[in-house]
Amino acid sequence: MKYIRYVFDDEAQAKSKIESFHTVDADGSKTRTVNASFIEIGKFVLSDAILDENDVEVTPAVLSEGWSVDVLWNDLSDTFDEETGDVVTAALSPEGWLGYEVYPVTPMHVLS
Repeated sequence: MKYIRYVFDDEAQAKSKIESFHTVDADGSKTRTVNASFIEIGKFVLSDAILDENDVEVTPAVLSEGWSVDVLWNDLSDTFDEETGDVVTAALSPEGWLGYEVYPVTPMHVLS
């Protein structure tokens, strides 16, 4: 199991990437083809809007770039050296996802 955050260019791209892991049968039923959980976060508020005493926006909120998605890949896992605990082989994101991986130094939230 491996948790990875991705930041895509926009919401449409993120949804397209997620939908690529689904098939639709003749009856229109959708089935996920990968063992993963997708959590669409969207944009983070980096700084709140500033309002005046009449609740009129003076300065708009600042939002993060791109569209964030957290994924818990149940079938991906790193392999570790049993003696040292060091990562021997890092599990890679699926094709077309690797370039969107991000590892925030100070994440806005984490999964526990």
